[in-house]
Amino acid sequence: VEYLSASAAAGVEWRSSSRLAVTGTLSYLVQGGADAPTREVLPLGRGPSFSASLEWAAGHRDTLTTSLSGSYYAFLREAPAAAPEQLANNAWISQLVESWEHRLAPSSRLRLGLGVAVAGNAIDFPRLVLRRTSLVGEIGYRLELARQPEAAGPQVEERPPGAVEERLPPAELRISARAAPFVDFSSGLAYNRAEAFGGLGWPLARDWRLDASLSAGLALDGIQRGQWTAAGQLAATWIAARWARFSAGLNGLWQEAGPNLPASSIRQVGLFLGVNVSQSDSL
Repeated sequence: VEYLSASAAAGVEWRSSSRLAVTGTLSYLVQGGADAPTREVLPLGRGPSFSASLEWAAGHRDTLTTSLSGSYYAFLREAPAAAPEQLANNAWISQLVESWEHRLAPSSRLRLGLGVAVAGNAIDFPRLVLRRTSLVGEIGYRLELARQPEAAGPQVEERPPGAVEERLPPAELRISARAAPFVDFSSGLAYNRAEAFGGLGWPLARDWRLDASLSAGLALDGIQRGQWTAAGQLAATWIAARWARFSAGLNGLWQEAGPNLPASSIRQVGLFLGVNVSQSDSL
């Protein structure tokens, strides 16, 4: 199959004070079959998305965030050779979520979120047809694991003047779960899905880092009800400079179709190489 994936995004963050921050992002995604034979089984989806959030530090331990997001996707399919006309599906989704993050300890945080989502089909933009309204719920936990505790008192060794103690960044453990509507690019349908995620970032040295992640999703309703999808990734990253990172690793994808939709079962393992170049500064 010929597969295409490309995206572009632009965002802005504004902090009016140490307690209030506003962020916004606009993006565009193209993903799916790149040629006509592939689009017979995998449509080409493309469309814009936006997100906006207002974050308020309610205290030393608590942060409240109001977020609004939305996406619109048009799907292009190719009928078999006997009927060469093109078929198009359109889908849209929007969510409004209020989340609360609480610092349980200096190294751990708990996040809870609750909101509402609407999803549907579109005859043509902007003629949107509402198909469903559902609740959004999420929970997350983040823990930082100190690698080298500070020495204190008489255990501190004498160092030459100006010497700096070499300490590794802390390891980070993240786990989360979520239930919300989702647009599936393999079918062009919107349905409610339960998701779980776990990730571990482990610094091996000051310039090397190992990251492992595992995610899973289960369709809760619609004709894709009961479809399982899972993905995992293991990556090693070399931080060559503040602005350049190089990574390599393994990833895998597993999918098992539900009883009502004759989708393919997928078992996939791949290798990847990555280069990340970034520059950040205050305006």
